[in-house]
Amino acid sequence: MRMQKITKHLAAGLLLAGVTIPLASCVDDSYDMSKDIDMTMGIGSEGLKIKLGSTEKIMLADILETDGNLQTDSKNKYYLVEGGETSVNFTVSTVNAMLDNATLCPSYEVLKYDDIVPEELKGQPFEVEAGRVFDLDAPISAETEFDFDIDNIHEDVKWLKVIRPTAETSQLKFFLEIEQSAMDGIAFDNVEGLTIVFPEFIHLTNPKNGRLENNGKTFVLDNISNSGETAIELGEATLDNITFKGETGKTDNGKLAIEDKISMNGKISFKTMNAITMTQGSAVNIKLTVSIGNRIDQQSQICIANVTGRFDPTIEPEVEKIDISSSLPDFLQDDEVTVNVSNPTMKFCADMTQTPLSLDFKATLNAIKGGEKLAEVSLPGLGEGKAGIESLKENTFYFYQKGQPYDPEGIAENAATYRVENISDLIKKLPDYIDVDLKGKQINVKDEDYTIELGRDYAANIKYNVYVPFDFNAGLRIIYNDSVDNMNEDLQDFEADGLAVTATVHNTIPLELMATLVPIGVDGKELTGVSVSKATVASAKAEAGKSMEENAVDSELKIEIKFNNPADLKKLDRLRFNINAEAINAEGGTLYSDQYLK
Repeated sequence: MRMQKITKHLAAGLLLAGVTIPLASCVDDSYDMSKDIDMTMGIGSEGLKIKLGSTEKIMLADILETDGNLQTDSKNKYYLVEGGETSVNFTVSTVNAMLDNATLCPSYEVLKYDDIVPEELKGQPFEVEAGRVFDLDAPISAETEFDFDIDNIHEDVKWLKVIRPTAETSQLKFFLEIEQSAMDGIAFDNVEGLTIVFPEFIHLTNPKNGRLENNGKTFVLDNISNSGETAIELGEATLDNITFKGETGKTDNGKLAIEDKISMNGKISFKTMNAITMTQGSAVNIKLTVSIGNRIDQQSQICIANVTGRFDPTIEPEVEKIDISSSLPDFLQDDEVTVNVSNPTMKFCADMTQTPLSLDFKATLNAIKGGEKLAEVSLPGLGEGKAGIESLKENTFYFYQKGQPYDPEGIAENAATYRVENISDLIKKLPDYIDVDLKGKQINVKDEDYTIELGRDYAANIKYNVYVPFDFNAGLRIIYNDSVDNMNEDLQDFEADGLAVTATVHNTIPLELMATLVPIGVDGKELTGVSVSKATVASAKAEAGKSMEENAVDSELKIEIKFNNPADLKKLDRLRFNINAEAINAEGGTLYSDQYLK
């Protein structure tokens, strides 16, 4: 960062603005100090030349140059800014899901020897001609268990409400076949009004060879005439979702199960495809299989596309320390500096556009200097719960101390704001860094229903800025140490008992300026036989509603440099400055780049 040129201009303001120099003792008579000394002598390594008696304004913009993290806003107000970003990443664990393959068989033989053979012929083989049709007197019905099981549920899954399978595991197929005992040659003739009723937790869409009723829970298959087949692929439907009613989807010990039933009902007729011989024990039954995977398996695995429910994944982002000390302007680096500003503001911008879960957020901020904690601040504030970060949108929120948040770009539209009464404690004594702690469940998913993909890595980028506007309270103190160098080449031919510098200084800056000067000789050591008085410029006022000029204050400035040995003037090469600027007005004040000394 470039050095702030505060000494070069402020020193000139303190020493040279409107001065007269009466010499306290005489030197060689051939010199008239007021005429023969170059009164624009090069002060400092850059050879700054400001004529004695100058009435030019010394702007605060020249004293405090913007650079790096010291900036001015559109109203010329000074502010410090430090920023960074982090990423909030989290994943909700996957689960294993299995759905029963249902096998529906009537509990009785639907067609048997005793139903066909006349009473007088029973007990002996009975011939049945080809093409004979058997119409049953009543519809065929059956019912069986139809369960859904989930295991391997981790603690981050609290409540499942809806599960949606992937396309690869969502097609339910319906297969009807004949089972014959002690005979062969029977086939289906007609299948009419065959209806399959699913449990309440099943919701179907996209029927093939049939229609859906009862909100996707009943499948009515198309009629089949003159089939002649012993096995029929009846149709298909898409398993759109599995829904848990009420609190049935709350997880328990890593497992979840729904136990229910599936049923079928319909009118079915049979016919002989060729002449057959029936004997005692000959019988026909049917079997309807409802399956997603291989129908010979007891269950089919469901691959999950997404789920709706409530979740609590662990979210503990690593946040880089907010570095303060390494980029401070020079005038804030002294250990005696006190930054008693009135409205420091932290701004967070969270990009949640790709994240379908809303978050609740709080943080613990610690100001650290030399390894020790100077202050601790809780966001959004003690006793105020957590700040909300909404899903699927850009979020901006501010934490500030009074009035309204400070943002040099203007407060973002629809931003959330949180007042934190003690946020200025973090920078009252400027720390090396501010540590942001988001661990220990300080960020969690808001307890609401969400639709997410299990196993997916969700990420939200969060950018943050710390703004310190130079609106300050009484007690602000900034300190700068520097020097005016290379004076000896202009003074080496002169001797004097001392110099007295007087001036009237017009100050519009609401800080009292006090400068302590130490004379340094050409050998780099302090000139012990030389004393320099302290210089003070009175603070401008900071009364509300008044213009800068109305708050300006004039003060008389006098600096005396005394030499015990007049020849020591020849040795003077550098004046080392310690400049202490302090807010003494009870109402505080604000620093603007267009404030000035004259």
